[in-house]
Amino acid sequence: MRDGGSSRSSTEIRQLIRDIKKNPDMLHGEETPAFDELVRIGLPCLKYGVLEMLLSEEVDTRYGADCLVWSITSAKYGFVPGRGWKTDDGEKAFREFWASMGAYSYDATIESRKQSYKKWAEWICTK
Repeated sequence: MRDGGSSRSSTEIRQLIRDIKKNPDMLHGEETPAFDELVRIGLPCLKYGVLEMLLSEEVDTRYGADCLVWSITSAKYGFVPGRGWKTDDGEKAFREFWASMGAYSYDATIESRKQSYKKWAEWICTK
């Protein structure tokens, strides 16, 4: 899994999270310069604030967090932005992993989101 930002401080990551909605892409509103940088950084973002966004009361914040978690973790299984999956097996393995993590969806019930969040929080502690 990409973890290109392990040298980034938690303070820098938290600042990027605060900037997550600034300068959105016209076609993909969740994608911003901060979003792209958080994806490049990888797993540390999940440890320093992105996972908490999954429980936000704001649907736009949850949607952005959903996209971030998906983007960061799918790379481990061979997803390349703008190209797709390197292999069908990689996509299948990722979908199984996502399901094992509670199949988080930004528009699910709060109970479902909390259950998925708990799995993600336990998982990230092992990384």
